[in-house]
Amino acid sequence: MILSLYGKTGGGKTLGQYMMQSVWGNPDMLHFGGKFTQNGLFSRMSLHGNLPMTVDELTMLDREEAGDLIYWTSQGRDKARLNRNAEEKAIKEWATTMTVSTNESLHSMLYAGGHATDAKLARLLEFTVAPHPLFTKNSQVGRQIHAFLMSNYGHPGHEFMRRLMPLGVDAIKGMLDHAIAEFPKKYGVSFSGDERFWEAGLVLADLGNQLAKEYGLILYDYQDATEWALSELKSMKSSAATNRMDAFDALGEFINEHMDATLTVMHTPNQKPMRDNNRPYINDILVRYDLHRKSFDGKFESGTVLLERTKLRKWLSNRGYDFKTFIKEFEDEGILATPKSQKAYFGKDVGIKIPQCYVVGVNLNHPRLQGVLDDADHAVADLTHGQLKVV
Repeated sequence: MILSLYGKTGGGKTLGQYMMQSVWGNPDMLHFGGKFTQNGLFSRMSLHGNLPMTVDELTMLDREEAGDLIYWTSQGRDKARLNRNAEEKAIKEWATTMTVSTNESLHSMLYAGGHATDAKLARLLEFTVAPHPLFTKNSQVGRQIHAFLMSNYGHPGHEFMRRLMPLGVDAIKGMLDHAIAEFPKKYGVSFSGDERFWEAGLVLADLGNQLAKEYGLILYDYQDATEWALSELKSMKSSAATNRMDAFDALGEFINEHMDATLTVMHTPNQKPMRDNNRPYINDILVRYDLHRKSFDGKFESGTVLLERTKLRKWLSNRGYDFKTFIKEFEDEGILATPKSQKAYFGKDVGIKIPQCYVVGVNLNHPRLQGVLDDADHAVADLTHGQLKVV
């Protein structure tokens, strides 16, 4: 999984990463900083194998690459690739955590870039590291800790593994099973199925600290650290619930991104359908509104929106949103309005000659979509007002 240490300079994020690496070896050589590519990072992770990976500023990657990296890190292997002879290359593998330090929230960055899928967020555990007076007052303490770590490293990791290895695989697996079962009682928390990465990360860290304490390798109260991590987890859960995209959010984003490919047709009884020329389409039509009113000067009381299905499916897939889930949410709300044939002419009634295409239809008579009808009323009123001013 990915552990992100997020906060302003002065919290000791990089020093924390050096401390992690000093357990196992030279922290300066093990820490991965500066500019890097995704492939370079995968190569370094396979070199580390089971050793923890620490990286400065993952946000130097572009947002799409950062999102992919979160997912692929948890897979424990690189993407399959072919060599010039069309033979599959040996796949790089690892089984570890990656800890990154960043001044920009990785969580927020994924949302801003449209890459915040449930699969990726479930693999990301982000802790807020606030500036600490020890480091903000002056640089003396930070320099002293850094100097100590650069000359004292590698001892506790070696001793820790020396104690673990004689136990054998079965005994260690038994300890893990016991720790997973006892953790909820010990700290009064529970984890859902989609929080399994968070659960594994916290339980393993707690167990590792417990054993290190028993072996005399650490002197601090590790339970305080676990309690703090769990408190951070609560805020992450709250943020994820607030920001999680549902079908209505996805519908709104798709329409907003394709405003230049949207056609609006207004329907009034006993009159020919009218195209809204206030919003002329430029590209191929991907969105069509059909709005209905009882009289020419009346309000729009009902309507539907049709979406080009092929482009919609691809758009949803690129954002990690499941098309079947998208459809089911509208079915459950009783507002799915796709024609029985699954097809429609986007240019029907307004003289635009384009072929029939597969569509998804949604009824606008829903509290979260009612604003579309209200906006249409305002648009027509503004258009009429503009024409009167010209006359």
